[in-house]
Amino acid sequence: MPWQSSLEDRPEYVHAIGMISIENANLELALADLMATALSISKRVAHAIYFTPRAAALRIDILEAAAKAKLTPKLSPDSKSGHDHPFVKQKREALQKIIKLTKRSHGVTQRRHDVIHDAWGVAYTDEELETDREGSRPVISSKLKVASFTEAQVVPITSLTDLVRDLRILIDNIHSLGEEFRRHPPSMADLRKSSTKSGSSARAVKDGKPAS
Repeated sequence: MPWQSSLEDRPEYVHAIGMISIENANLELALADLMATALSISKRVAHAIYFTPRAAALRIDILEAAAKAKLTPKLSPDSKSGHDHPFVKQKREALQKIIKLTKRSHGVTQRRHDVIHDAWGVAYTDEELETDREGSRPVISSKLKVASFTEAQVVPITSLTDLVRDLRILIDNIHSLGEEFRRHPPSMADLRKSSTKSGSSARAVKDGKPAS
């Protein structure tokens, strides 16, 4: 019989690890789409930029850096009223929302990295680790650089299912923010509800300049 992983007998672990990989890919797509709506560019361009780096952490950093460049208001040091302008507040709040999501993305991406790149197995002897329940040996994981499983850690299934849950919640949050940006682009302030002393018609202002 050809060699096979001992996790063949623990399908709940195999399923959870597989779903972590699948949902992580969905997270990457959600972040790339968020770049498009945050920067008001096409998905094709956003995906080309976002997926250029090979490392996931660098892709998230690019999204955050681009959002900061686009949404950080350019105000003179002596400007006082400008900081309270609705458009300035809108851009600042949008950027804060993005940064919160990129910070969470870094966290779950690191957890996913540990799961996908660790070596996995099952403890077979009591000298290695005690059984976690009657008739079942605990599932363990170890860094690949470790020569053996002598430094392995017991991995409860909940640690994996919790990561799947956290990935899905984060993806939902990113989708919600993207929908908010589609309805109200953060780099475009709608002044239709603002009254003016002259009674002139409302206008849209893009990046601080009147739209043509």
